[in-house]
Amino acid sequence: MLSPGGGSDQLAPRQRRMTVGAIAGLHVLGIWGLSQVSAVRETVPHTAPVFVDFIAPASSTPPPPAPPAMPKAAGFRPVLLPLPWPVITAPPLEA
Repeated sequence: MLSPGGGSDQLAPRQRRMTVGAIAGLHVLGIWGLSQVSAVRETVPHTAPVFVDFIAPASSTPPPPAPPAMPKAAGFRPVLLPLPWPVITAPPLEA
């Protein structure tokens, strides 16, 4: 499983590229090997339309119209009240 942070594995960048290339090459080799089997070559044309129908877009109904944009209040500024002066008192007397 890939680490979410990425780069925390023990492979150097070149080793990582070589591993990914080897995995991709093995997949291509496996697909080529399967395409040499006559049963697979006969079955793929029958199953391919199923996958195409699976990912075909839904009926083309137009999207609902967007709601009208709310008008912006022109020149609205919040009222800034002046801060009150701090109250300074004498320190408490010790008893």
